[in-house]
Amino acid sequence: MVFTDQIWSSNPVPAQIAIVTVASAMIASNAVASWPLVFESTVDTPEPPVSIESCAAVVAEAVGADVITEVGELSGNPRDAYQRGAWVTGHVPGTEIRLELSTTQWAYSPGDAHPQTGILYVALGGPPATFTARVAVWHALRDGLARLAYVDRTFTKHPARIVDDADAAGEMAAAARLRAEIREALIAEAYKFRVVWLVDTRVDDIEAVLAAYPDPDKKDEVTLENCKLGALPAGCGRFTNIQALTFIDSGSDINALRMMKLPRLTKLSFARSGITRLTRDDVAGLPLLTELDVSDSRLAELDPAILDRCPRLQRVKMRFAPLQNFSALREAWPNVSWE
Repeated sequence: MVFTDQIWSSNPVPAQIAIVTVASAMIASNAVASWPLVFESTVDTPEPPVSIESCAAVVAEAVGADVITEVGELSGNPRDAYQRGAWVTGHVPGTEIRLELSTTQWAYSPGDAHPQTGILYVALGGPPATFTARVAVWHALRDGLARLAYVDRTFTKHPARIVDDADAAGEMAAAARLRAEIREALIAEAYKFRVVWLVDTRVDDIEAVLAAYPDPDKKDEVTLENCKLGALPAGCGRFTNIQALTFIDSGSDINALRMMKLPRLTKLSFARSGITRLTRDDVAGLPLLTELDVSDSRLAELDPAILDRCPRLQRVKMRFAPLQNFSALREAWPNVSWE
């Protein structure tokens, strides 16, 4: 790698533009955990155009200090166009807060005077004690990127780490506010999706989110993963035509499954979940079930009578599950494949 000593400055006076040229890509991640912040462009051709320089200026403003910009080498060809990555890193003075923003720049030719730049990834890191200060940086970044026609989608993507850090820092009011805002954001966008896919999220009312999805009979999949739910939500039952239901969570209460009638469901997953027992009554409403995944879960007991309710069961994935009656099940279910 070849580095220069130039940097972007947060000073409003035009600063010396630094470009650090790198032969290969990514910035090394900070030792502390980072929040993945998600921003999406709202227009195809923003005015003014987004550039590496404008992104660096926004980061510098958000952290209130100079930032380092690293730019990768341009590669490509005239047919497929050319591209290069660029990475902007800033630190809030006197803290361990680190803000990283990565972009990709596309050009029609090596000498293209008007390349297109898009933001790929944003990470904001710092120790738990800096929670409030990191929120301030996040909001400053959000306001700055809004001027570049980017909107913050963090609440509907992967907000779990932010809420978990609020809890860890003892910021209970902030955590409650975040959960409510995440719920509102998910409800507002529920109409967009063909499947129910809630992963790495934290809400104060999961049932309200599930109830917001229109045309529940047209959804074919429901996934709830790392949502810190104590129980499988009863609202999953409104999606009567789903073919796959996934509940990957530390929660162990799946009693709501007993009330569900899912006549088209073929795949059921409790992988990496906290369930310890699965009975025939739990799966009574799943007559077409063919695949059950309990791998890496805490499942210790699988009811042999499940096959009476799910006669089409063909495959059970149980890797690393502490199943205590495995030998008896293999004998009772000779046509089932175990993985």
